[in-house]
Amino acid sequence: MAREKIEEQIRKTYQTAFKEGIDIYNLGESLYRKHPHQWKSIATGKRQLVLNQDSLRHVKVEVNIVYPGRYKLHEHGESTS
Repeated sequence: MAREKIEEQIRKTYQTAFKEGIDIYNLGESLYRKHPHQWKSIATGKRQLVLNQDSLRHVKVEVNIVYPGRYKLHEHGESTS
């Protein structure tokens, strides 16, 4: 459940930043570093943002609960101590 919520928040943050023209996760720079020729073909003229709404395709979230404390997670997301 935590993994799904985190993925949802990452996607929502990306979409919000994209609407403002911000590459919040530096995905464009990652493309530039790993595939500079492909980046050059996309980044034309004054267009600085080489991303589109669907650029964030796969999100892999791993959750490690190091110390769960005294909380137990119930089916409906409620926690008790």
